Amino acid sequence: MQFYLIRSKASVADSKGVQKFSFACETGEETFLFLWLGSEKELVHLQWVFDEQVLSWKPTQGFEFGLTNRHMAVTSQLGRQKGSRTLNASGDSEAMQRAMQQLRKVQLPPDFQQHLARLID
Repeated sequence: MQFYLIRSKASVADSKGVQKFSFACETGEETFLFLWLGSEKELVHLQWVFDEQVLSWKPTQGFEFGLTNRHMAVTSQLGRQKGSRTLNASGDSEAMQRAMQQLRKVQLPPDFQQHLARLID
């Protein structure tokens, strides 16, 4: 899965030097990956949203898996659920393992791939 960088105002570093980078998948309309890099360009947070599932990583917590509030939304109606997503933890270890396998297929732009590779290798 090839991802491209989305340039946005959210990529400006905060007061602690943490900078958020947003990526969208070339083939998945609702598939996004977010990286937060610290002032030393170290990875401080990763969040991957795909199929209304979320795989998140922080150095102090490791990987966590969850679902968004849209995961159980009725899809047979016209339109789609609007508004912000909320994230809900899930203890489904099999789903988390499947998500980790899919994360290994993610290809980011060269400047960012190294951060992902360190987590999944």
